[in-house]
Amino acid sequence: MPGIEAPGSVNWPSGPGRASDVFSQSFPFHAGRSWGRTAARVTDSVRALPHVFASLIINMTFEQLGLSQPILQALGMKNYNTPTPIQAQAIPLVLEGRDLLGIAQTGTGKTAAFGLPMLTRLLADGTRPRAGHCRALILAPTRELAIQIHKDAVALARHTPLRVAVVYGGMDYGKQQAELARNQVDLVVATPGRLLDFKSKHVLTLSRVEALVIDEADRMLDMGFIPDVRRIVYSLPPKHKRQTM
Repeated sequence: MPGIEAPGSVNWPSGPGRASDVFSQSFPFHAGRSWGRTAARVTDSVRALPHVFASLIINMTFEQLGLSQPILQALGMKNYNTPTPIQAQAIPLVLEGRDLLGIAQTGTGKTAAFGLPMLTRLLADGTRPRAGHCRALILAPTRELAIQIHKDAVALARHTPLRVAVVYGGMDYGKQQAELARNQVDLVVATPGRLLDFKSKHVLTLSRVEALVIDEADRMLDMGFIPDVRRIVYSLPPKHKRQTM
């Protein structure tokens, strides 16, 4: 697949707090080692690709990527027809169940690169979670980013039965708690602190999460969320039983 680096090619962050330890728990590759599931790395650039592959990516449409019809309908309503380079590379891999590390500049559609295929996979499975559980989890470093991801996910899932919830600090605790406790929530978007709060009070159980996304992972590490992310990852199913992006 164009634009993909082989497992083991990633240079993980190092230094105080051992960020690499956290991400080795999340991703099945680290410092030249592989734990079985094939993981891939994609970027927002096509400049280094052979011309024929770059041309294919640039001229690709969302319809060619295998997304479900309800998701394509939502994209059409937003007048989104052509994927960005990182979306064109990432979406087929995520649909295959591959783990993924995406590196892209702000505004290149990185969030949709994992969000679109993740919603398609959740929809295709057909199962629904019990109240107090979720099937997919997106971690964001700030409430502003969590709110934006939630807004986009709700818009993309509008023609599906999938339910999306967002939890973050500084807002109505009781309302967020009721959303998780009373409804079948497929996807939770959360900041680490509020998520751990709900987990500790048994409002939300993470033992059945099928897909984990750590959005803006570099910023998450810079802001000192390593201990919180580690606790969350340890609460999830083992990495060979979930998809990680």
